[in-house]
Amino acid sequence: MTYIVAHNGIYSHHAATGNVIWDATHTCPADKLTPDEAALFGVFPLVEVDPPPCGPDETVVPEDPAMVDGQWLQQWAVRDATAEEMEQRALEARERFKAERAAAVQALTVTTAAGNTFDGDEISQGRMVRAIVALQATGTPFVVWVLADNTTIQATAAELTEALALAGAAQAALWVAP
Repeated sequence: MTYIVAHNGIYSHHAATGNVIWDATHTCPADKLTPDEAALFGVFPLVEVDPPPCGPDETVVPEDPAMVDGQWLQQWAVRDATAEEMEQRALEARERFKAERAAAVQALTVTTAAGNTFDGDEISQGRMVRAIVALQATGTPFVVWVLADNTTIQATAAELTEALALAGAAQAALWVAP
């Protein structure tokens, strides 16, 4: 069965037999109609248009479509945003910032004076701290370290400390919203 709404607002239930039963409880979006059904019932497709731009203290709301040149066009109205809408926007902006920041921290790399590029994400920073502590506690001169490009070096406590400080500074620069 196909359910449709006619251009005059009267609803139609179109059975597979082709019989038409008018009924206010059966509807179908115009874009789901076949071309023959649209022609039969005079239903014109709804053309979606982008809402107009609005300011930071405004919101755009859909209004009833209007018939323009044989097509239904979505209409929009711009109105002042409510306090609840403004609060929701602020929450969404904060969540977007946090997600972008997390991605930026995850992608951090830093290059030491020796020219070695280390991963600088939070997990790598934790590994650096543990390696520095272990090297200093045992007097071991170096640890084999995998760099950001997957090459290995013999990293000293001094170079790991430099990489850790660079990574911490880079992360701190990302932490506060502009």
